Amino acid sequence: MRTRYDYLMSYFPMWKNHLRFRTAMYMCALLGGAMLFIEPLASPFLLAGAAYFHERMQQARALIESGRMVMIGN
Repeated sequence: MRTRYDYLMSYFPMWKNHLRFRTAMYMCALLGGAMLFIEPLASPFLLAGAAYFHERMQQARALIESGRMVMIGN
């Protein structure tokens, strides 16, 4: 049987990836919106990056929220 610590540590990299992708998505979206008025040629690339990181975030969230058994105790 796995302990609660082992359970949390097995999903910790996925939680970190979810946060990393969400942060990158928001940064690309904000920079893409700002660059829309400053440098319009760079804006589509940043907004495409935001869309890419949004998809990666959805995949990471699906791995985290997948059905699994939670062992409480010990």
